[in-house]
Amino acid sequence: MKLLPVFLFLLLGCGSGKKNIQQENNDSLQTKSTSQRMIISKDTIIQVGNTPVWVKSPDGEIKADILVLPGWNFEKEKICKESDFCEKALAKGYRLILPEMMKSVYAAQYFPETKKEYKNFLTLTWVIDTMIPELQKKYGIFTGKNNYLHGISTGSRGAALVHLNTGNLFTKVVLLSGDFNNATMTTDNLLKNIFGTYDQFKERWIANDNPWDQSTQWTADLYIAHGTADDVVPTDQSINFADKIEKEHSTCLVIKNFPDAKHDFKFWGSETEKVLEFLER
Repeated sequence: MKLLPVFLFLLLGCGSGKKNIQQENNDSLQTKSTSQRMIISKDTIIQVGNTPVWVKSPDGEIKADILVLPGWNFEKEKICKESDFCEKALAKGYRLILPEMMKSVYAAQYFPETKKEYKNFLTLTWVIDTMIPELQKKYGIFTGKNNYLHGISTGSRGAALVHLNTGNLFTKVVLLSGDFNNATMTTDNLLKNIFGTYDQFKERWIANDNPWDQSTQWTADLYIAHGTADDVVPTDQSINFADKIEKEHSTCLVIKNFPDAKHDFKFWGSETEKVLEFLER
């Protein structure tokens, strides 16, 4: 993956209010380019290549941009249809960006062993090198100081990887019911379909698209939640990852919630108020 364009912030992370010269230059460039950006309606679909990206804007001033990454084979609208997150986030002044990721597992690249049909799915590289720069340049999205990430299930894995590969562009991250350590999920079919088998390609599993292995690069405040009755993704994936971030990054705010809940929108919807309280801090 290449570096993001000039709009990428290079801050110290985890609540630091300091600016360096590069950020000040970025602020200046953003101000100068505002007049060249396209104006979009409050509720619109932007085509990035062949992929629809749904942008929902609040009334009045935009408090922050939230990139909302869906779970595996979840349509981009699902979170808005099956929970009150979109409605309440908009009411709080947040702009939501919801790309149609479908069966993506947020792999940066594909391999000769990747199943043929998987090679048609969008990658982490597309999110970072294509979608985000285009939204920045054409529409001014993700060019403010407050950019957040929200992921559900496989989308949480994606949100963690997007943050870990974009420096300090995103300052708050919400991870719900995700998986973050490839090496402890060696029989996972989605990962096998990308990397090949763990026994044959152990190094590939550990070194590629593995939030656990990249965690020293973490810079954002974190809200992480996972139901203890989850029978799809082991709760330990979130518990252990949260503990690792907390240990490695003592200046980052880490809020954890592990209630008796399953891997479904009943749980994810029940998290809305807690998530918004975290974003408001």
